[in-house]
Amino acid sequence: MRQNGFQVPFDLFQVTAWIFFPILVGGFYAFFVPFLAHHAALATGIIYGFNGVVIVGLAAITTSINPADRNVLHHVDLQPAQVTADHLYCNVCTSYVDKKSRHCRICEKCVATFDHHCKWLNNCIGEHNYRFFFSLIVAIFTFTTLQLAMGIYLFVQCFNDPASILIQGASTYGCSGSALVNQRGFCESLSARGDQGHPCDLFGDSRAFILSHRPARILPHQVVFPANHYIRLHHPSTPPSIASRGSNVPLMST
Repeated sequence: MRQNGFQVPFDLFQVTAWIFFPILVGGFYAFFVPFLAHHAALATGIIYGFNGVVIVGLAAITTSINPADRNVLHHVDLQPAQVTADHLYCNVCTSYVDKKSRHCRICEKCVATFDHHCKWLNNCIGEHNYRFFFSLIVAIFTFTTLQLAMGIYLFVQCFNDPASILIQGASTYGCSGSALVNQRGFCESLSARGDQGHPCDLFGDSRAFILSHRPARILPHQVVFPANHYIRLHHPSTPPSIASRGSNVPLMST
């Protein structure tokens, strides 16, 4: 007779939940939170994280509780004089149990006020753990609603305000706005010389926003170059010359 849901054999749904829940949480913090404004990202991250901790705690409690009928749980053998209309005899458990109890063939025991057997928790839900299970359902509903709402919001923002998405993502993952501006300037210089071999139009409508944040002076170490291109840096009074594609001119200053 299984005591709780942490005993083997584990259910496939239970193992699936153990694997995909951390992936879901990690994906939210990796692909949702970084693209929100600072205060919104902080508030959303705290609420989402707290909700995730609550889910893990409630799931662990609900899974660890033994939902068996009290007579089965405490191995109580009722005498004939103690049997009332509120009792039924279970041939499998060979014991009198409450009339609301039902025998679960998976857990191999009678469960008090049986509701259902939850494959995600690998445990039966009944009188002893139902309130924790209901709280778990509410927490999961809040969790998924928040994740879905943030996903829809960011999807809409990609069309309504792509510049903010670009800037927030770039600042989070270590790419500065000045580097993006210099990348754009380099690509424009290639296009002016007739080099159309590089997909330089990366920014779309957000170009004006990024260019409005161009720094007054760009240092040599801030310049970003595409692969397989080399540039010779000159004195500020001398315009730069760009080497042809495939040349082996080293990066240097004169």
